[in-house]
Amino acid sequence: MLPFDATTALLKHRSRELCATTQLVALFRLVRLKKITVPLLVMHGDDDQIVPYADSAPLSAKLLRNSTLKTYKGFPHGMPTTEADTINADLLTFLKGASTTAAA
Repeated sequence: MLPFDATTALLKHRSRELCATTQLVALFRLVRLKKITVPLLVMHGDDDQIVPYADSAPLSAKLLRNSTLKTYKGFPHGMPTTEADTINADLLTFLKGASTTAAA
């Protein structure tokens, strides 16, 4: 068994490796997001307690070249389930518009 100091040092080293790996994965995903050119609908409730709105939706929409951001006031993280009628109607409207644009 490693002495306490050696174990602590090893854990700190592994933590730094994990952080660097996470940053590389995030950068790779950003590069891939910027390459998407098809129309995309970014949907997010502003009362999401799991993925905060300010840290997610506006940033995603900004990275995606051809995106539309739809913000739902008061909708939670589970909005596709709790607000299915609204979400489905907006998705259908968006998809119809996107297919019309693609056909033109």
